[in-house]
Amino acid sequence: MIPSYTDHSANERTFLAWIRTGLTIMALGFVIERLDLLLASLGRTAQAEGTPTMGQAEIHGLSVGLVSLAIVLIVGAGYRFVDINRAIDDQEVRPFRGTLMPLGMALVLLAVGVLLLLYLLHLV
Repeated sequence: MIPSYTDHSANERTFLAWIRTGLTIMALGFVIERLDLLLASLGRTAQAEGTPTMGQAEIHGLSVGLVSLAIVLIVGAGYRFVDINRAIDDQEVRPFRGTLMPLGMALVLLAVGVLLLLYLLHLV
């Protein structure tokens, strides 16, 4: 049996959850970019009604930002996975430093959610 097998398994499950989150964010960025034709056609209708809309540059920027965020998240997840694996195998007691990535991710996704909500309410 592998020493600390349950700890290593939990670390791997957490790593895979971060990878799934990164892939989902990347897919969201891709979908937003591909839906620009639909948004453009809806935008023409909204502009005729006098409702402000986001331009293609903003949609493209959001898509690139989400894909870039996903890449950073996946790289960070890989670093965290290796670091925690080493900490599990090391018998020395270390302080836990793993709260920055989840909290940072939550704040970024909260900001994206608020921006999308404002866009849907036609306030941006």
